[in-house]
Amino acid sequence: MKSRRHISWLWRELWSRRGLFGAALFCTGASAGAFVLMPMWAQRLVGEVFPSSDAATLGLYLALGLIIFMAGSLLTFGRIYLMTRLAHLVTMQMRKKLFHHIMRASPRSLARMSGGELVSSFSNDLQTFQEALTRVVAVFAPSVILIVVFGAAMAWYSWVLFICVIVLISPLAFVTSYFGQRLHGASHSTQEQLAGLVGRFEEMLDGTKEIKSFGREEHVLEMFDGLNRQTLEAQLRRERIDSFHPFAVALVAAAGIAAMILLSAVLLERGFISIETLTAFLVCVGLAYSPLQEAAHSVGRLIQFAALMDRFERLLALPLETGGEKALATDGVSGALRFDKVSFSYRPDGFQLKDFSLDIPAGQRIALVGPSGGGKSTILDLVPRFLTPDSGTVMIDGADMASYRLNDLRKAIGIVFQQPVLFEGTLLENLRFGAPEATLDEVKAAARAAHVDEFAMRMPGQYEARVQAHGSNLSVGQRQRIAIARVFLKNPPILLLDEPTSALDAESERLVHDALDRASEGRTTLIVAHRFATVQSAHRIVVVRDGEIVEDGTHEELFNQGGLYRKLSEQQFFGQVEEWALKPA
Repeated sequence: MKSRRHISWLWRELWSRRGLFGAALFCTGASAGAFVLMPMWAQRLVGEVFPSSDAATLGLYLALGLIIFMAGSLLTFGRIYLMTRLAHLVTMQMRKKLFHHIMRASPRSLARMSGGELVSSFSNDLQTFQEALTRVVAVFAPSVILIVVFGAAMAWYSWVLFICVIVLISPLAFVTSYFGQRLHGASHSTQEQLAGLVGRFEEMLDGTKEIKSFGREEHVLEMFDGLNRQTLEAQLRRERIDSFHPFAVALVAAAGIAAMILLSAVLLERGFISIETLTAFLVCVGLAYSPLQEAAHSVGRLIQFAALMDRFERLLALPLETGGEKALATDGVSGALRFDKVSFSYRPDGFQLKDFSLDIPAGQRIALVGPSGGGKSTILDLVPRFLTPDSGTVMIDGADMASYRLNDLRKAIGIVFQQPVLFEGTLLENLRFGAPEATLDEVKAAARAAHVDEFAMRMPGQYEARVQAHGSNLSVGQRQRIAIARVFLKNPPILLLDEPTSALDAESERLVHDALDRASEGRTTLIVAHRFATVQSAHRIVVVRDGEIVEDGTHEELFNQGGLYRKLSEQQFFGQVEEWALKPA
């Protein structure tokens, strides 16, 4: 049943490119027809031309045979290249389909799969899929057609003897060496292009939340499609060389056969070989052996193709993000948030957020503290709908967030993650990631407010300085300040901060804290923090443990209660919470 579905899918993909597919089928049929003429040519050569002993007629007839063979070989080259091009186009479409689906899949469904599994499916599996599909489309299917055609022709002729082809070894070795060197270079270039494509995919996968929070999915998809097309062009350059190699070999072999025929004429005259032997040789060389061998070698690839289709179908079954239809204008949002009896769990036997309720007035700064694994980051992820509640409602300005379009909702929310993701490009491009229309003056103003200008002016090229993949040439503190500058440019009414200073040294923490204080001014702010210094400026502190609020108040109120918050603050939020601190007060 699955095999039938896979074949049906492949047929639809090929038929959707019916012009190219039709040309490939024409080359297949025409090459078979050209080669079927060869036994007839050989039969007449042996029965009529040789006995005539007319050198001029023999020369013309040999030229005719060479033309027929060259025509068949050129048509075979066209068939292989066109079928291979079809396979690459189908693979490119599958790659595009997978990436678009993953970018639009819900973060919760993506979290259930390891990043390594996704990257492996996108790189190794797709590479193997392409090789298998190429073999199936360009070799197996045409070989079956050729076997049928040549099998019918073989009913009219008999095989007698296979003549030694030692005379072809030397020129074939030269041709193979020449094309091997060119193919090696082209293959190396293709693999580099593929490696770059896979690396960019992994980068975008790591930055899924940033991309979604800034509503930049379409920009990323367009950029990826451009890289995808470049990869296709590199692959086709390699395939042109790879596809022409058999034609060159066939041309050399044809010239060798012509030379052998001339030699055979001498041998025939002297009685060393018979006409029947020569005819059998031509039939054997020209017809069925090669497609039979290719078809046999392709069966394993056909099975591999079906298995890979099963894996891709699993990825394409990941549920997509869903949003409402209502528009939400960022400039009309005050930023008031409310969690009304929200429950959520990643799996039934794991962590659970239980009837969580919290009111956050517009413009208020709330710090979420508590032991690790208590649900703080989960609460943050519910606001931009990276996660959706199992029950209950998350509201913005009194309206259910689920009723708004996702892109509109996320425009109203700025996020600074614990490990912000930067993308390969210039510093200016990274700063503008959430606000591509921002002017240079606006970017510089945001950079000054976030203390980015201090290190940007020392970099080669300043704002045009190159940022390496994942921001690897910048410190954690510098990456955090760039993430905060993005928030300034986006200017959202709601700000989410997920442990933004947990990995910083004292000086970087001071600069980031100052930038965060400026960024959160006048905005509804939710801060997840483990450090005491991070929560000092909060209007309220909410202590969360095991998915429930256990304390809620100001620093003074909670400290004087002598509960979990006091135990945490006495430790200055450094290190792991002692076991005794995790027990209910």
